[in-house]
Amino acid sequence: MQDETQDQKAAGGLVVAGGVLATVAGFLDWVDFAPTDAAATTFRGVDLSAGVGSLAFGVALVIVAIFLFTRGGRTGGRGASITAIVFALPILIAAGYSAVAPAEALIEFQSSRVAAEYGISSEVTRTIEAGLELGNVDVSALVGSWVATVGGLLGIVGGIAGLARSRRIRGRAVAGG
Repeated sequence: MQDETQDQKAAGGLVVAGGVLATVAGFLDWVDFAPTDAAATTFRGVDLSAGVGSLAFGVALVIVAIFLFTRGGRTGGRGASITAIVFALPILIAAGYSAVAPAEALIEFQSSRVAAEYGISSEVTRTIEAGLELGNVDVSALVGSWVATVGGLLGIVGGIAGLARSRRIRGRAVAGG
C-alpha cells in the first residue's frame, strides 16, 4: 500500500507542478505582435483570454493536487485525477495553440484587444490576416505560451498517472488489504 500512496503523491507532484507552471505563465509574455510600421506590442498572459484561462485553471490544478496529496493514498484519488485531466486539457489546448500558431491564436482569441491597442477598426481580424499574408505583420509566440503548454501537459500526465494508481488503491481497499 505504501508504494501506491507514494505513487499518488508523485502523481500529485506532477499535477501541482503543472498547475504552478500554468499559473506563473499567466503573468509571463505570451505573444509579440510586430507591425513593420509601428512599435511591437508584447501581450502577457493576463492580457489574453487564453492566458487568463491558464492562470485560473492552473490555480484549480494546484487545489486538485492538494486532494491527491491528502486523500489519494486512502481513497485512490480517482475523482481528483479525473478533475486534474479535465482542468489541464483546456490549458494544453489554448496554450499549445498559442505557442504553435501564435498568429492564428492572436486573431482568434484577441483581435479586439489588438484593435484597441493600435486604434484600428473593428475589422481588425481581416487587417491582421492581410498584414500576415503581405508580410507586414509578424506574430511570435513567447515563453509564457510554452510554459503554460508544459504545465497543461504535466497536469494531464499527473492526472493519468493518478488515475492508473487509483485503481490499485481502490482494489486493495475493497479486498480489505
